[in-house]
Amino acid sequence: MSRLRMFAGVGRGLEGLLLEELRVISPSVKWSRMKGGCEGFAPMEDLWRVCLRTRLAELLRVRIGEFYGPSFPVLIEGLRKLPWAAYLHRQSPCPSIKTVCHRSKLYHTEAVNERVRHVLKERQVALSDDAFNEMPDQDFDPNATVHLLIDDNIVTVSVDASGPQLHKRGYRRAGTLVLLADVDDDGRLDVGRAPLRETLAAACISAVNKDIEEMDQSKDHFLKRRRLWDPLCGSGTLVIEAVSSYLGKSAVVKRKFAFEDWPIHNQGEFEKFVKAQEEQDRASLITVETLAVGSDISKDAIQMAKRNAERSLTQEYCSFKQGTVVDTANNIEEGAVLLTNLPYGVRLHGFYDAWRSIIRVLTRREDILPYVISSSRQDIPLPQGWRTEEILSFSNRGIPVQLNRIVRGNASKEKQEEQTE
Repeated sequence: MSRLRMFAGVGRGLEGLLLEELRVISPSVKWSRMKGGCEGFAPMEDLWRVCLRTRLAELLRVRIGEFYGPSFPVLIEGLRKLPWAAYLHRQSPCPSIKTVCHRSKLYHTEAVNERVRHVLKERQVALSDDAFNEMPDQDFDPNATVHLLIDDNIVTVSVDASGPQLHKRGYRRAGTLVLLADVDDDGRLDVGRAPLRETLAAACISAVNKDIEEMDQSKDHFLKRRRLWDPLCGSGTLVIEAVSSYLGKSAVVKRKFAFEDWPIHNQGEFEKFVKAQEEQDRASLITVETLAVGSDISKDAIQMAKRNAERSLTQEYCSFKQGTVVDTANNIEEGAVLLTNLPYGVRLHGFYDAWRSIIRVLTRREDILPYVISSSRQDIPLPQGWRTEEILSFSNRGIPVQLNRIVRGNASKEKQEEQTE
């Protein structure tokens, strides 16, 4: 099997950023952008490389066949011709099957799934009815997933290559709900766990970098010229993703991929490939210096962020400090980029006090370049003459979200400070 038809999936609105990333990761592959992701034909090594290095893709699938299927007999005939034995072991459990139908004569998804199961048994693959007794990771589903998209009677069949969503890098423990305590006038925001997935954080970093490149007319990563500061860092996701991106590190720290269970997979060659990637990461490391700073009033959040940095092997390049927004700003070097994920989803007590403390810092520190991530439905009060410029829009857990650059106006500092009181 020389080349695989790969599909990398990403959240809506992020396809362009993913396309740029994939062209850097696998420049020999001719990637094409489509709704919900990108597609390209590539050898197995590029499948490994993308799984290890993509920071933006949420999933990776391999298209194993496409055919016209206007009826169940034609569907069964097409399914029989697919190379199932390359992706499913004879004695493996029957995979979970997910079907989506649009504008097609076949619209009953469970009836379609039943035909797939029938063909798999007929082809003598996935014959076992037993589940796996041992699971290497409680988040990992050992049953390969088969996906069918029937659109305008064209059947596209894919198998899952990545396994659990790729935002699960392996450095952050499970649980991504935001836990908030009170916020006082100095911006004492207590954030326990970050509500932003690693892939979305990486997309925001990529978008900020692109925006700064356009303003500075430079192709350097912004961390080469400016430091990042997240004043509401929580578990440190934005800081860690920024540092990892700049260092060119593999996105994955430790996890298993679905393709490792394919009959065509060569585990020995894959392990050699992983070691080569790790050596490449070590060779590209720069002189140890702090590239990004995260701060938070919560002691627990800072401890969690430090542990995550250690697990992601970025602890030597980032710093986490407990303190208020205003106090921490005194130690942030000139020209820093402020990037933070504001609380959203529900009206959280004390949000506006925290936001006022950020505005107070931005009023006094005109050298800081500010970006904020917030709900599109959320009103962010700004001093007179200030405005936001949308850099990126996407969805986070069903909530429409925007990444905005804060553009300061021409009002006097005295007037601006009066408006933040």
